[in-house]
Amino acid sequence: MKSIKLLIGAGALLLSGLVSSAYAETVNLYAYHIEPPFVSGKGAGLTYDLAAYLSKKSAGKYQFAVNELPRKRLNEVIKSDAAGVVPWVMPA
Repeated sequence: MKSIKLLIGAGALLLSGLVSSAYAETVNLYAYHIEPPFVSGKGAGLTYDLAAYLSKKSAGKYQFAVNELPRKRLNEVIKSDAAGVVPWVMPA
């Protein structure tokens, strides 16, 4: 009986972790530096490493998604007040 309660408790804990990560808020990480070392392949490079690190450090609250786009399109995104982060640039 004790092992069944332990199994049910472990299952509930696992399920709660899955549910909380399923509802993580997505934060766009806009990257216009799409050459090495920032982007060095499909899903690889410093920008993707940064997105994974920030997602992990947020403990399931946020999921950072890399969006590669040219600088001119990024300028339009910035003008539209779309929420997101632009790494590797001056804040101004």
